[in-house]
Amino acid sequence: MGTPINCFLDEELISNACSLYGKLKSVKKVASEFGLSIEKTRKILITGGLYNTKKSRKVAKFHAEGLSNEKIGRKLKMQPKVVSSYLPYEKTMYNLAVKSDNAKRCELYQKRSKTARKQMHELWATLESSSVPATQRREEPLWWRTRSLTWTPVKLRLSLSDERFTTANGYSPSQLHDIRYVLKRYGGSPDGHILTRDIIVPSDITLHYLHYVIQRAFGWQGRHRHKYFFSDEDFMRIVQGTATGWAALVGCLFECDQNFYDRNCLGDNDFGSGSIRSWQRKKYTGPYVSGEWVASPLACRRMFEQQHVADRFSEKIQKPFNDCTAAELLRVSGTDVNVLMENLRLENLLAKGNDLLTTTLSFKKGPRPITRTLYYMYDFTDRWTVKVSRPLDCGKGVNGKWRQTAENILAKQHRAVCLTKHGRVVIDDIGGLEGFTTFLARLKVYGNKPVNSKELIDQAISKGWRIREPSARKLL
Repeated sequence: MGTPINCFLDEELISNACSLYGKLKSVKKVASEFGLSIEKTRKILITGGLYNTKKSRKVAKFHAEGLSNEKIGRKLKMQPKVVSSYLPYEKTMYNLAVKSDNAKRCELYQKRSKTARKQMHELWATLESSSVPATQRREEPLWWRTRSLTWTPVKLRLSLSDERFTTANGYSPSQLHDIRYVLKRYGGSPDGHILTRDIIVPSDITLHYLHYVIQRAFGWQGRHRHKYFFSDEDFMRIVQGTATGWAALVGCLFECDQNFYDRNCLGDNDFGSGSIRSWQRKKYTGPYVSGEWVASPLACRRMFEQQHVADRFSEKIQKPFNDCTAAELLRVSGTDVNVLMENLRLENLLAKGNDLLTTTLSFKKGPRPITRTLYYMYDFTDRWTVKVSRPLDCGKGVNGKWRQTAENILAKQHRAVCLTKHGRVVIDDIGGLEGFTTFLARLKVYGNKPVNSKELIDQAISKGWRIREPSARKLL
């Protein structure tokens, strides 16, 4: 098993396989001899010019006409991967005049990554060169830049919904009924309102790496900004309703502002080419280091002081900062003050079920479970919002055998696994949950088979959508 295969470069393997096929006249026997799958063996033999059947000739004909694997698959009722196994290996053509969607996406990722890395290095150089007393340099808290030596499985529920679907936001009762009907009939939502994933993750995962889990769980590709935040009620409770309460937690719980957060986290978008889903899995596979791609607590505190954030808020509110309320901060900043640091470990932040919550936080000791729910927002235009929680019934009804398998995967590979899944994967740049509902209504998806509008399907595929809906076991 495991013969290395860049088949279009390994001429010796192609020659040997073709020679053996000439003697055995069996694809299955050749595959067994070389330890390859039947699909790869067939592709090698087609490359060598020995495998020729009615189906392979049809695939070759449609491919010569310029049809994509997806279109060929629809014509011949085959999956795109199967279509690929009936085509010869070819060398990749670079520097084409017309770039593919994937090439454009790769170019955008590289540009964002390069810019973010440059800005991050400049930022660190500025902070390191600043005049900070030696005693203050040693105040970096112990919970920062450390790995958890022990970890346990944690069950999470990810709930994607849109709270704007209310009559208060201009939707008529009939419109709400139509939206929920479509989401329930075609979107796989149990109640026509929420798409959920029950997952199991290592307790030492940080919010930064959980971001990649959420992205893959719902089918996004990380093309836009994101953030974690508390509900307004939790925010007011945690900062005790005061601006000084928020300022005291900058660097411990909150970022000093959204722009500082963006500059640091964009540097981790280093996707170049290949499968975006495989890249995401590598990202959320442990072990996890708290301070790998996000600003340190002291750096965040220094930025808060150097940028005179308190003075800027004081000018906007037109009163001394110490007299300002948290409600006034939210009013003048939008929600930029309610942005969580992504170096926080899930086990130190999110309480389970009815567990008691911490009422006080310490910069040096680090955060402790202080909320039962937190929120993740992706794409500030489409405003996809995912509620993250640890309910007691999370994973209820999961097959016992799959539960044990999932826990074994978690223990051996140190990565997230999906237990249950309710609702289809969604699409980037579709207009949020409302736009996705419109897409489903136009597409009319029955089970796993879309039956309408080929142009709409091609457009969705170019944005990363999968025609065949993945099962919970294959989602992550």
